Amino acid sequence: MMLSQTLSAKVISGKVISLSGEPIAFASLLLPQGKQLLCNEQGEFCFPVDAYAFPLAISVSASNFESRDIELARPGDDLKIELAPRVYQLGDIMVLQSQSLRAKSNAAVLSVDKAEVEERMPLHVTDLLGAKAGFTQRSGYQVPLILRGLSGKRLLVLRNGNRRFSSYPAGFMSHTINVYDLDRVEVEKGAASVRYGSGAIAGIVNLIDAFPFDTDGMNGKLTAGYGTNNDERILLASVSEGNEKLAGGINLRYRKAGSGHYPDGTTIENSFYEDKDFLAKTAWKMSAKSRLDVLVDLHWGGPWGKPKGFSGTEYLLATTNIEDTRNISMNWTFQANPNWKSVVSAYFSHEKRELEKRYFTAAGHLLSFQEVTDYTDYYYGASWTLQHRIGEKWTLNTGTSYYSFHISSPTESNDYIQNLSFRNRVSINARSIVAGAFGETIFRPGFGTSLAGGLRFDYDHVQEGEVYSLKQDKEGESHIHAVSASIGGQTRLSEQSHIKLNLARSFRMPETTELFADNYTARGILYGNTELKPEYCHSIDMDYQQTIGKIELDLSPFLWLMKDMITMDDVKGQPGTNFQYTNVGKARLWGGELMLTVPVQQLLQEEDELVFSAGASYLNGTDVSDGGDYFGEGEPLDFVPPFNLKSELHYHYQLSPNISSHGLLAAVYYSEQRRLPDDGYATPAYVVTDLSLGFSFGALPCNPSLRLVVNNLTNKDYETFQSYLPAEGRNFRFYVTFNLN
Repeated sequence: MMLSQTLSAKVISGKVISLSGEPIAFASLLLPQGKQLLCNEQGEFCFPVDAYAFPLAISVSASNFESRDIELARPGDDLKIELAPRVYQLGDIMVLQSQSLRAKSNAAVLSVDKAEVEERMPLHVTDLLGAKAGFTQRSGYQVPLILRGLSGKRLLVLRNGNRRFSSYPAGFMSHTINVYDLDRVEVEKGAASVRYGSGAIAGIVNLIDAFPFDTDGMNGKLTAGYGTNNDERILLASVSEGNEKLAGGINLRYRKAGSGHYPDGTTIENSFYEDKDFLAKTAWKMSAKSRLDVLVDLHWGGPWGKPKGFSGTEYLLATTNIEDTRNISMNWTFQANPNWKSVVSAYFSHEKRELEKRYFTAAGHLLSFQEVTDYTDYYYGASWTLQHRIGEKWTLNTGTSYYSFHISSPTESNDYIQNLSFRNRVSINARSIVAGAFGETIFRPGFGTSLAGGLRFDYDHVQEGEVYSLKQDKEGESHIHAVSASIGGQTRLSEQSHIKLNLARSFRMPETTELFADNYTARGILYGNTELKPEYCHSIDMDYQQTIGKIELDLSPFLWLMKDMITMDDVKGQPGTNFQYTNVGKARLWGGELMLTVPVQQLLQEEDELVFSAGASYLNGTDVSDGGDYFGEGEPLDFVPPFNLKSELHYHYQLSPNISSHGLLAAVYYSEQRRLPDDGYATPAYVVTDLSLGFSFGALPCNPSLRLVVNNLTNKDYETFQSYLPAEGRNFRFYVTFNLN
């Protein structure tokens, strides 16, 4: 290939970019005589050519991109070299690594794209990420995201960069998001409070939507599915259209399931669920420098039940009768020139949830007590960030954000034994207002190295709202502030190895529900505590990436030292029944993940491919409040998941030019798990396997595809992390998809 350049100097300079025009950080240029040159973080390169003869052959490569050989006729500048992403073909499934995310973040990262969602057909985002190293999944329909043992409020969930909240005590529950809407999910592991503010302790989960610019006419997709274990029926529909300036789409989901079955065939009582979702999105490229994205998503959930026995007792049934959410968000991006980029975001959400709990007598199983809690919350916020590139080596990022969260949770109770009806202590319109600002600078001295440092200040004003209590007639309030900081960097040791290090002080503000509201959980009544302080985490996160041929290895160790960690303590009522939020003086968490990916092409046939991947995770958590320092002995924390190992085999074979097939075999191993630090009860170790098979028919009308997903292939009887019940038995799920173009 000949790339003619205008002679301007005895140098060759330019940039290595992706097919979408994004710079490829730290790309490698292999020159004659075995000399190697690394690009900077912006994909830029420059070298003298006095020692070389023309035409000059150069080989260009980068991690997760296909290599490219070019031939230059003469010296020149402003050369653009495009590289195509390295794609592991799995039938109509494509798994791409997020190279830009890896380059921009000083933390360990992972990315899951829409193709993998369609391959696995997960229940929700938690089910999707549960297959990845570092994430732990409990069984059930309504479960929180758990990363490195921390869930909900310490793991910040974003949608297109905008915060998502929830009235659940455990934080954001991903079943309220239609996972099939998403284009990809990006995860950054470790502290990120400087950029994102409160709650970014364990990491960031960003749910990202795609806007279909430059599509050829209208595109649509229709999927129908059925699950045998719980009589699940699902219907998915989407339509989109776009041109160079405008893009838009509508997505729909309907899903309904009855009660499932344990491996022995016994019915899982009260485990039904139902969902209806609507999403509309549009984007407008106002000019070459400006773009506006708008997203509206609605969720109608319920009724859905918590399985009988979920709390350890057979005499409680909990059902969410109503679970409705309304969300709208917008992002406006303006790039005045290559050195200035501004992003303005705003969002609003409203949620209504009715939780009913019914208690029965042990003798006659008669209804003895009933609680109905009406959770109503809304939140809104906005943020502005500015990226300014100063010269070739410096970048300055600044920004400010504001959000406000409001919640009411009145609870009506009926005691049928005593023939009493009463209203528990609640707050109406309890609210918090949080505002913050940050500054971050990035320095790139060259040689594939970048250094970053930042500082953030946040202020939180929390008000209790109208109080229903015989002991209190005045609204409580609290003023809290927090400071976070980080310093980190990354360097490419060679073309095949890359190392990152991030030192940070992150924080989480106590939320309105923790300060004032009384919550009704599986373990009992959970009282608020007006004396709570912000929790802080001083962390060290590392990530080492090594490539050996096509084999990729990723090691991500971490050490987190937490101060004033917010947890539950049995300080009211009977131990084990009623709890109150409290601050733990000091806690130590350490561990890491080790991941391996091995692609093998032409294994059995010329047009097949096998990809093997595996990931191991370990976490150790200790309460060291009573010790002299963070590294002394203490009591084990009770939320720590056990050691686990996850492995997968992806196989693709092109049966004919118009028929492709794929297969996925996944196995998960969990070691023995101790439930609580102060007793000997443990859950035995287990291995569970899943299977997915798919066929695509390109020559038939509407390009149909068939997919079979089998969960718990061996019908294993096991209990997942922090669950009192066995998981579901074997479940065959069948799907057929039609593409309407």
